[in-house]
Parts: sequence; C-alpha cells; structure tokens
Amino acid sequence: MRLTASFRSIFSARPCRRSDRVSGSVMTALGQSRRFDLLSITSGLPPTSDVFGPNRHFAFVPRADILGQSKWCHVFLMAVWCHVFLMAVWWSRHEDDEAAVCARSLEVGQTTDCLLNDLASFGWSYPVERPRASQTAVRVALQRAAHQVLDGEPRIFIDPVAVGLFPEATEAAIRADAARLLESGWRRIRANFVVRSRHAEDCLSEAVERGVDQYVILGAGLDTFAYRQPSWARTLCIVEIDQPASQAYKQECLRIAGVKIPDNLHFLPVDFRVDLLAQRLDAAPLQKDKPIFVSWLGVTQYLPIEAITQTLRAVASWSRHCEMVFGYIESDWSSLDPVGRKSMEDAMSRATASGEPWVSRFTSQQMVELLRSCGFDEMTHFSMDDAREKYFSGRTDGLTPAGGIAMVLART
Repeated sequence: MRLTASFRSIFSARPCRRSDRVSGSVMTALGQSRRFDLLSITSGLPPTSDVFGPNRHFAFVPRADILGQSKWCHVFLMAVWCHVFLMAVWWSRHEDDEAAVCARSLEVGQTTDCLLNDLASFGWSYPVERPRASQTAVRVALQRAAHQVLDGEPRIFIDPVAVGLFPEATEAAIRADAARLLESGWRRIRANFVVRSRHAEDCLSEAVERGVDQYVILGAGLDTFAYRQPSWARTLCIVEIDQPASQAYKQECLRIAGVKIPDNLHFLPVDFRVDLLAQRLDAAPLQKDKPIFVSWLGVTQYLPIEAITQTLRAVASWSRHCEMVFGYIESDWSSLDPVGRKSMEDAMSRATASGEPWVSRFTSQQMVELLRSCGFDEMTHFSMDDAREKYFSGRTDGLTPAGGIAMVLART
C-alpha cells in the first residue's frame, strides 16, 4: 500500500551528518522541513521529545470514531511509531558528508509530506507544529504582508514577496482576518515594523552609494530583501544570519512558495545566545579587507545585555569600516499615547506567551554609552517621531507608528 511505500522511501534515504549540536542527526534532516522537527506517532504513549530534545515532537492523533471502529488501530499506530523510532536510531548512528544535509533534507521533507497524506487518507488528523523557529519573526512577516494587502497608498514599505510566503500570509488569509488586522492596535504595531525595515534599507542604499558591497542581516527571520533586491543591490554579497531552526523554516517557505534563492545570498546559522559571532563571521564568504553594512532588527529585546554587547563588539571589530543599523525597545513609554502604549504592552505579552520574552530595553543615553564601549565612534538616532515626520507625513488613512522603539545608525 502507499503507506508502506512512504516508509520504504524514508528508509532508502542516505543518512545525514549531525550538525549545529542537535541531539540526533534525524533532527538535522527533518528539521529542514517546514512541517516538523521530529516525528512521534502516539497512541497513549509518551512523545519521544525527551529523547531527542525539548519541543521536538509531532503527534498524529487518531479520531475517536475511527478508533472505536477497529481494535487494530492501536496495533497499527504502535507499528508506525516503532518504524519511525528505528529510523531515528539508525540515522543517529550514521554520518555522511556535510553537503548531503541540505540535499537530503528536501527529499525527506517531500517523503514526510507523502506520509502525512497517507495517514490522512486512513482517517487520522495530524496537528502540525512548526519547528522552533521564532514565532515573533513569523508575526512580523505577517504584518509586512498585511501592509501590502490592507493599508492605503503610498505604502511605507514595498514587500511583495512577503505575501504568500507562508499560509497565514496569503492575500486570502489576510483578507479573511482583516477585521482583526485593521484594529488600531495592530495597525500601530504594523507601522512600527514596516518603518524600521524601510529605514534600514534606506540606510543600506546610502551605504551602497558610498561603495559598500557587503551586507550582513543579523537575525534575518523572514526578511525578504535578498529575494526582491533592487538593481542597485545586485552587486552586493548578502549574508543572512539567524538561528538554525528559523533558517530551516524560512528556506522551506521559500521552496514551497517557489521563490528563487539568488546567487549573491549566503546563509549562516548562529545562535546569538551561545555562539561567538566573531568566530562565525570568519566562516562567512565576506572579504575582510572591505567594509560591511549590518542590519539587526527586532532582536535586541530578546537577548540579555551580555549577548548584545558581544554581538556589537564582534561587528565593531571588523577589520575595515563598518556601518550598522539596528533597533531596540525603549525603556520609557510614558510619552506614548494610550493606543500606542497598549499596542506595545500587547506585543510584549504576545512575545512572552510565545516563549520569547523581552529581556532588554534601553534609554537613548544607555544605548550611546553601550555603543561607545563596544567600539563605535559615530551614532545617529532615529526615533519614531523622526519616522512620523519622514515617512508618515500627509497620510490620510491614520497609519502611524505606536512608538516605544528607536533605531540607531552606528559607524566605526
């Protein structure tokens, strides 16, 4: 039957080498799939997530009416679970060359999609859990897509690639959720998101005019610049840096959406909480004797001050001139209007609920002192008041930032 064929296809895959310090090479391969990190088929059995790492499981849940019709359902589920467990154990004891990881991951993703369809045809439902990609990054990308579909002209930020990049970001899904997305709180937060991306890319454009041709995106999330790059960016060497799970999820979204990965783009996995960025940058295809431009948006609030300091020092230590634009959450929201303040409080609550709490906020003076201590010589602040004047002046649709965030352009 087709189910047996699916398992035969899985077992025919060559083993992949474990990478990025994950427990079990099966997670490396399966983690490339947008649909799951690890497969665990359960019928009253504990998930295998404790064996292969936290939050790494995927459960097929048989419908009660199907179970009631056949006493063999439990037996069948047990057999399926054993197949997958043995596959995981077998993979974890074999290694292959590093280049095989990405190539095999796509085949595994396709095979597991087939397996999902097979089980669905038998009457089982399967709630899908994303890999541990950043859920806040997904929400930010959704708001950029919503800006293209729901907000008035002129658009603050043009990002056609964001629309349809993942299921919630399709135009149909956005219009179906328009009542919520057009609430004042969401519009104010959306304006924060789109204006910080617009300002960062405007700063990049100015740097390119000055001769910079290397662009590093720290915490890239679902940023789409590389996939819609204007003509002036075609000569750039672009490096996207993010945590491995988020990069895997993004690459799978791009594959499914049919978005081509440009030749001048490179991916570099980094966990800012534990990896030394300076060491990881050595692995990037960057020329050390040439200046770089770095953007770092929507990340600092999730990191402790030690990790932020380490990252800033790594960037500032670049052997040639470096420019960096990044954003941070302001520690003082007393000047915000009630809607703006409520928008920021709600955003902070959503981040906490997603397991990504905001742990770092700054005053402008604290940020200046931090940047100087890390090796930057010149800093230009960009507040949301500046943003309203530069980008939102004259709008009649009421779109305006919530505030509570600020941006800095720092140079060595």
